Amino acid sequence: MPDTTTPDRAAHGPLTESDVLALAAIINAAHDGSRVGRACEEGALAGEVQYGTARHIVTDDRGYFLTGRDDVRDGYLRVTGGIVEHFWPVTLLITEYQNRTFCTGVSPEA
Repeated sequence: MPDTTTPDRAAHGPLTESDVLALAAIINAAHDGSRVGRACEEGALAGEVQYGTARHIVTDDRGYFLTGRDDVRDGYLRVTGGIVEHFWPVTLLITEYQNRTFCTGVSPEA
């Protein structure tokens, strides 16, 4: 189920340079099938890091692909981790990437 804590960055005001760099990292992770990690700050998993493989940017938790008319910031990064599939909101990931609580090209420590 999609994360409903997406900040209202949108009405999507203008993108800053930092936003664009974070967005590029997220999109590249999806295109490359990169390993990603996300620190959980709330809920039952608070203090844990979720790892997985970035797959696609989709419109919702049903996995529909974005069309040429969709704003990528409204999408979700589909991440698979073991038997669990996550759909993380791109807008939230932009902020988390800037805060270093979402990272690309990572793997769990052995």
